[in-house]
Amino acid sequence: MERSFKLPPTMLLGAAGTQGLRGQSLLESAARRGGAGFPVRWGWSMMEIATKLAWGLLALAHLSPAAVTFAPPLVERLYGVSPTGDLGVLIAHRGALFLAIVAACALAVFEAPARRALGVVVAISVIGFLVLYLWAGAPSGPLRTIAIVDAAALLPLAFVLVAAWRPQAA
Repeated sequence: MERSFKLPPTMLLGAAGTQGLRGQSLLESAARRGGAGFPVRWGWSMMEIATKLAWGLLALAHLSPAAVTFAPPLVERLYGVSPTGDLGVLIAHRGALFLAIVAACALAVFEAPARRALGVVVAISVIGFLVLYLWAGAPSGPLRTIAIVDAAALLPLAFVLVAAWRPQAA
C-alpha cells in the first residue's frame, strides 16, 4: 500500500543525521515496532502523538477557569460573581483546583505511566460538572458555556481513557 508522503531513501536507510534517539534509522525503527504506524523521529508512534495532543486539548479546556487563580477580575467576567465576596473567594479556589487539573494534564503529556490515574481525575472533573449541570436543569448563562466546553472535552477525554486502559498500555 503506497502512502501519500515520500521520504528520501537516505532517511529510510539511516544516513547521517536521520537516526532516532536509539541510533536506529527510521526503517529500522518501524521494523522494530512491527511496522505499525509511521516512525517518528523521537520514536513516538502516531498513537502516542495523538494521545499527547488529546492531553494538551484537555489542559487547554481547563486553562480559562484556572486563570481565575491569578486574575481575580476574571471571576466577575466568567461567572458573573463579585471577586471580593465569599462566593468569589470560593470561585477563585475553584480556579486553583482547575490549575491542578491543568498540571495533571501537562504531566500526562510527558508521563505515560501516570495517565490512568490522571485520566480518572480529569474524568471526575469533566463528567462530574456535566452531571451536576444537567441535574440543575441545564441553566443558561456562564454555566452553559462551561457545559459546552466540558462537552467538547468529552472527545479527547474518551480518547485518553481508551489509550490509557487498552491492554498494550498496561
